[in-house]
Amino acid sequence: DNKEPIILVARDKEQPYVQTFIFNKHETTPREEKSNVGYLMQDYAATLITNMLNARLNELLQAANPPYIYAATYDDDFFVAKTKNAFGVDASSKIDGIELAMKTILEETERARRFGFTETEYDRARANYLQRVESAYNEREKMKNDTYVNEYISNFLDNEPMPGIEYEYAMMNQLAPNIPVAAINQVMQQLITDNNQVVLLAGPEKEGVKYPTKEEIAALLKQMKSFDLKPYEDKVSNEPLLKEEPKGGKIVSEKAGDIYGTPCHYCDYCSSIERPPNNINNILTVISCGPMHRIRLLGLLIFLYYTTSVVIRKVQELDEPAAAAEMVQKSKKRSG
Repeated sequence: DNKEPIILVARDKEQPYVQTFIFNKHETTPREEKSNVGYLMQDYAATLITNMLNARLNELLQAANPPYIYAATYDDDFFVAKTKNAFGVDASSKIDGIELAMKTILEETERARRFGFTETEYDRARANYLQRVESAYNEREKMKNDTYVNEYISNFLDNEPMPGIEYEYAMMNQLAPNIPVAAINQVMQQLITDNNQVVLLAGPEKEGVKYPTKEEIAALLKQMKSFDLKPYEDKVSNEPLLKEEPKGGKIVSEKAGDIYGTPCHYCDYCSSIERPPNNINNILTVISCGPMHRIRLLGLLIFLYYTTSVVIRKVQELDEPAAAAEMVQKSKKRSG
């Protein structure tokens, strides 16, 4: 433990940009307690705190002149130490924006510690969390081997629990809806402390570049509790996405399609909808639209036609299957 902050300012000729790391060390959970439900709740709280605070930091990047290039928070091991964890926040900035970036991330962590998070922020973060758990549960039969390997390693080295996605899915759907935002805010207050602080400032070694001194950084840390801050205002809209709910269409007739020979449904809102055969994974749906819908889909159809036809022509020119697969992968990366 350290009562006064540990501060390191490092310069390196090969460092391309300035990066600031601020750590708040805290005790790690003993190995024998990691099998308790409380540890699962603790991990849930830390995950949602970092997600909500990261959303605030990302929001500042939307400004005309953002205070940093990148910023993020996390709660994890303190480097390689097994006896300490750390709640960390780091930011990348330009050389002439070091002080602004450092003060901004300190302000946002202090704002979250002092006022906590709002109900609407928490509702969104919790919904996203449960959605990711559900997605992992639904895709459990497609989980890759390296996921299991990493879980086994963490379990062996650190006694991290590995209950399986079935148990985690059932447990979190019971626990998460019953954990209020007030409990999350209490955990946030415990993560940001007045002691056990560590600051690492790393930047390029250039002639004429002035970095904050250790004394200046220490003074800024002591000013955190006196920052003039207001509670975060979550600007959400209660307006519905659509003013009027669209009326569903009806299938008026059905017959074999001319393209694939599969069932073609004739609807009252378009001319026809035909599904392709299952041997191409149902990735395409052939839609023949009426006049009212043609303009809306024209741009999308042109884009799809161009990109798919280019990929198909390139693949057909290749002789080796491996080369063809590589071409498709490169096309996916460019479009993604």
